[in-house]
Amino acid sequence: MQTVFAQPQDQERPKNPPPIKERLERVSGELVKNKIELTTAEKEKVTAAFKTFFEGMDKLHSEGKRPDRNAVDALMKSRDESIKKAVSAAVFQKYLAVSKTLLPKPPGEGRE
Repeated sequence: MQTVFAQPQDQERPKNPPPIKERLERVSGELVKNKIELTTAEKEKVTAAFKTFFEGMDKLHSEGKRPDRNAVDALMKSRDESIKKAVSAAVFQKYLAVSKTLLPKPPGEGRE
């Protein structure tokens, strides 16, 4: 006797991510919530870094398969380097401490 289990794929994850504008608003809100204070110029540069990151991620996801981890890591590194150049060392350290909370968790991690 053979038992087969089936689970719907991507049940918890929407097929399309929210619009970039919504994701940028979420990131901005999280930065404020975590008391990362930015000047207007810094906020513009950080927003631009995240916008470029989200556009790159959308492009990777549009290829219809799971994005290559190296490509994702390269996008994250580029984003973080842009932010590092835009803010003070102290602000960047605060950003690094909360950066893991800024992006959604992969499917199956931390969900109940």
